[in-house]
Amino acid sequence: MKLLTRLLLIVLLAVFTAAGQEQAGQESEVPQHKTPTFPIEAIHIQDVKIDFKEGYITWIVTTGMAEASGKFRGTAPPKSYSVSIRDRIMRVDGEKRRFSEQEQIVVASQVSSFFEGLKRYAVSSTIWWQDGNGEPVRRSVSKETTAEE
Repeated sequence: MKLLTRLLLIVLLAVFTAAGQEQAGQESEVPQHKTPTFPIEAIHIQDVKIDFKEGYITWIVTTGMAEASGKFRGTAPPKSYSVSIRDRIMRVDGEKRRFSEQEQIVVASQVSSFFEGLKRYAVSSTIWWQDGNGEPVRRSVSKETTAEE
């Protein structure tokens, strides 16, 4: 589930970055990265839910500080975010904002593509499982393997 959460965050960031750039008429540039000084401000995605039928993505975010070790310490209460593809509205803790016409085109296109890609992945993974692929995992699994599941 952690991998799916990270994938979703990357896609959502790409969607909203592209929407903002499309609106401003900017081309994307490769950011110049500096070596961070820890602790740094960070965002922790606690939970992600996708409702394919209704066209919603909902996620819970906590802002806080991240240490060099990767440890995260929340400094604010969690906030709930959601995007309705059908309504072209984003909600954050009860407040609603409608996307501009240009943002609606980008958001609808990119998030719909993400939904379709995720659906295809789920179907192909189901078929992979049903076909008996993969190596069965025994109960005496290392901690490393268990942490990734």
